[in-house]
Amino acid sequence: MADFFRIKNSANSCASGATILIQNVEDPYYFCLFGSIITEMSRYGNFRVEQYISRSFHVNESKNFIRFTLFRASNLVLGSKWVNAYKSFAPFIGFKFLKFNLIFDFLDAVLALKSYRLIKSHDELLALNIKNVYVGDLVNDTYLRFKPSPRVTLSDLYLLFIIWHAYRVIRSTQKYFLRARPILFLTSYSTYLQHGIAVRVALLNQVQVRSFGNYQQFSKRLTIDDFYHTKNPTSYRLDFELLNDKENCLKLAEDSFKRKIAGEVDPHFSYMKNSAYTITEQGIPSVRGASIIFLHDFFDSPHVYPGMVFHDFWEWICFTIDSLDSLNLSYFVKPHPNQIGLNDEVLAALIRKYPHLKFISPKVTNTQLIEGGIVSAITVYGSVAHEMAYFGIPSIACARHPHIAYSFCRTANTKEGYRKLIHSLKTMQNLDESKMRNESLEFYFMHNLNLKTSESDLMLATHNLRSACSRVPLDDGHELVDFVMKLYSNDSFKETCKVLFNLTSENSTLNKINYHVFLD
Repeated sequence: MADFFRIKNSANSCASGATILIQNVEDPYYFCLFGSIITEMSRYGNFRVEQYISRSFHVNESKNFIRFTLFRASNLVLGSKWVNAYKSFAPFIGFKFLKFNLIFDFLDAVLALKSYRLIKSHDELLALNIKNVYVGDLVNDTYLRFKPSPRVTLSDLYLLFIIWHAYRVIRSTQKYFLRARPILFLTSYSTYLQHGIAVRVALLNQVQVRSFGNYQQFSKRLTIDDFYHTKNPTSYRLDFELLNDKENCLKLAEDSFKRKIAGEVDPHFSYMKNSAYTITEQGIPSVRGASIIFLHDFFDSPHVYPGMVFHDFWEWICFTIDSLDSLNLSYFVKPHPNQIGLNDEVLAALIRKYPHLKFISPKVTNTQLIEGGIVSAITVYGSVAHEMAYFGIPSIACARHPHIAYSFCRTANTKEGYRKLIHSLKTMQNLDESKMRNESLEFYFMHNLNLKTSESDLMLATHNLRSACSRVPLDDGHELVDFVMKLYSNDSFKETCKVLFNLTSENSTLNKINYHVFLD
């Protein structure tokens, strides 16, 4: 694939024109996607493309000193193949997440240690702000993912290590934007330090940022007010009212949803290796009249959506269990069907803390639970909320989840508000089931299907490319080229790339941009 992009971009290997920054994501899908975008953009003119090399943390690297040292050393060499591959369409190095500078790194370590010592609670950690950049959620979630741990240990030196990197990357990122003044930054996600800091500093410097990390839209423009790569759902209800032929929209949604509950893996949730509706012969205990807590992967970023009430999924599940037990309500716990293996240790710890817990196998389908007579669902921000609503089952949540505009899922924005929602579970069973089903379909259409034909085809093409990249080696470019060519032939892909190129031409006079200077 690198040779394919190298040939395609040979005419645009110069350093002229406005600068575009590309995140070097060590993933075949993003390599193919970003290469395709740059190649299509180059049809309209010249520009300079630079790489942000985001190689950084490793899962479980802090287990012992030898492991930590080896992983640190490996960063210097293992990323070189990806850097060389990305040079096929992004020939220049912009900056690196792990670039060392002895003097400044020492000064950053002093500042990080000062911040680390001042943090006495998880609330203070989440409120962490460095040089006008809010990073508390990024530090928190990076620790959970790479420690890995379901909970941040505030006294852990690995937390200090992560905070130190936050200081270092903010310094180097700001220096880069002041020097290079890129017009556009293309990134995958906006969670964790290696993605999120570059995104937030870019936005503060009035650089347009496009993310490609959600499964409902090809590209999302991030802003100071909405720097989450997940799709913004707040206007779904208002936007649906503006549509023509609403009945047909609901029918399309129902047809698609029925395929999902029949066990097909929904392409709009293709990160799920297993469907929660895959037909199995797994038996279940009597769940009639019970609530089901649908667990999340404890090591996923809990702040991928804004407004998360709890610091992490461990605090959430313990709070939920304690509240349910105090009310003597019947409930079961269902693990996430696509969780990573490390969650088994967390579940074992949860059983030790709450020996009375009743678990449902993740192989049990949600259809079985519905037929078994469950009365409500409990989640943080899971898609299970609209799935249950289709069958007249209400849910509660505690973040600005995708269903936030709809009444079938009641949402808390404080811990006390969440406790009250748990207390209201007994009275939630008398809701209008017809209204809930209609709202569920309306949500499903707005979240997944409200696309022009060309946009829908583009989403299918990216889904197919992602699937191909998961099974075809990057070096085997012949098969992947076929999927990339499907992007080039799509009108929405061409239109998006032309819009992105026009940004570079309209803003090529670099002094039009007021770059933000951070105050110490």
